[in-house]
Amino acid sequence: MACLVRDGPVTPRRLVVLAGVALVLVAPAAVDPVLVAGCGACLALIGAVLLAPGAPPVFALVVGYQWAQVAVATLYANATGEGIEGLYPVGDVVLATAYGLLAIATAALALGLLVWRFPISADAIGNALRRMSVLRLVQCYAALGLIGLPLERMVGVGGQAAQLVQAFVDLRWALLFLLVAAALVQRRGALWSAAAVTVELAIGFSGFFAGFAEPLMLALLAFLSVFAFLRPHQRVAAAALAIAMLGLGVIWQGFKNEPLLKSEWVICPRLNGPRSMRSDDRKAVRGCAGG
Repeated sequence: MACLVRDGPVTPRRLVVLAGVALVLVAPAAVDPVLVAGCGACLALIGAVLLAPGAPPVFALVVGYQWAQVAVATLYANATGEGIEGLYPVGDVVLATAYGLLAIATAALALGLLVWRFPISADAIGNALRRMSVLRLVQCYAALGLIGLPLERMVGVGGQAAQLVQAFVDLRWALLFLLVAAALVQRRGALWSAAAVTVELAIGFSGFFAGFAEPLMLALLAFLSVFAFLRPHQRVAAAALAIAMLGLGVIWQGFKNEPLLKSEWVICPRLNGPRSMRSDDRKAVRGCAGG
């Protein structure tokens, strides 16, 4: 913890570690105290190890995204007072969550060792971004989106060309990251980068699988990549972005699960053959799944 004291008054590393510690402290009052404490411990570990000086922010993005996949459902279920088994009444979701948190902690430690061995200079990142043209990045991003997204709709998810087209379309994520990071370092082009993130949010909200998380995660990664060059109001914006992303994840979790648990059909292992039952009564569903 001594290294966190030397980081300065406000840093992403300190905020993430403190958020993790806060989850651990409130865990005893939760329905699933062990899982909530595990979520907090993993978050604190990610902040302490993968947001350390010299760590590529992409490591924190990858492991943090996996943490969000596991933790958001757990935190949402405990915030509603229902518990993770109440939210997902089928299967051993407690054990699955515990295994997920263990895998995330292992990945964070392994990448932390890599960071300790091969640190990256923040000045090198800043110098590279200063040499980029924000306008050219906007043009490339717009051209790729205008060509790639309609082509992706035409090809669909099947067919021999689907993976090739998907790889081509996903190049826009790299351009979006570079656009946001370059605009922050050069302190110009903020409207262009905000417009690009807004467009991706609109596209993401049109699907079921929380596609809105990807542009928010990339924007947060860009903020973290150039955090040393940010002004105070930009650092506040980075913190607000992280809070908004977590809040949207919790809200989206509720939208996804309420229809499933209240009105959709679920498979009941106690019934013989390919039959199903209505899940209007959650206790009945849990009793069915309990075996």
